[in-house]
Parts: sequence; structure tokens; C-alpha cells
Amino acid sequence: MAYDEKLASRIREILSESKGITEKKMFGGVCFLLNGKMVCGVLKDEMIAKIGRENHERIAAQKHVRPFDFSGKPMMGMVYVTAAGLKTKRDLSKWVEMSRANTAALSVTSSTASPTRGLRKPGPTQSARARGGAPRPA
Repeated sequence: MAYDEKLASRIREILSESKGITEKKMFGGVCFLLNGKMVCGVLKDEMIAKIGRENHERIAAQKHVRPFDFSGKPMMGMVYVTAAGLKTKRDLSKWVEMSRANTAALSVTSSTASPTRGLRKPGPTQSARARGGAPRPA
């Protein structure tokens, strides 16, 4: 799938002042990442905007916006913005900045979380399997 190189260049220009931005080919298009986390992208002639789950219903109902349903099932927190909604630099900047701010907020939240939070400690049987031997006596 090809993507609109001109739209990608416009997004690239808006993000050029932001630190930590990289690009990656994804979904048959191109995505822009902030410290490895998706901000936004371009697929065909539409922008993919990562807007956050909490904003999804309100933003998906706006003109020129539809849910991001790349796989046939809508992904909460992501939308397509049609070319008609991105005509001016101001229009595009609004979407890019909203996506960048959402991703930056996620990055702060995940970097302050404990790196081991939610991980189970191995029990005696799991440890024994991991060691390749019998469980240690208690």
C-alpha cells in the first residue's frame, strides 16, 4: 500500500522541533514515533491519529474523522482523519499536536511505573523448572 508522501512531509515538518521522534514503516504506510511509541501516521491519503481511549467517542464523532479499523475491528484511542480535515497547516498541526501530547503523556506514565509491576514471582515449582532440577527444600 502506498501512502501520501506529501502528507507525511507536512507531518514531518510539524514534528521537526520535537525531540525523540523517529519514523517507521507500519500498516503499509509510515508512522511517527516518540521515544519508540506511536504518535501518528499516514496510510493512503489519511492521517492516523493516536488520541487516547478517554477521547475516542468524542473525537471519532467529529467531521472528517472515523475510527481506525485497519484490521476490521476499531481500535479504541486511534482514528483516521481524512484529507478534507487536514487541508491547512493549522488543521494538521491540531491533530499532530493532540497525538504527540497523548503519546508524551503515556510515556511519562509508563516511565514512572514500576518495571516489575504486574509480574509474578516464580513459585518453587516454576523455579525448579527454570533451574532444570527438583524444587529446593523449604
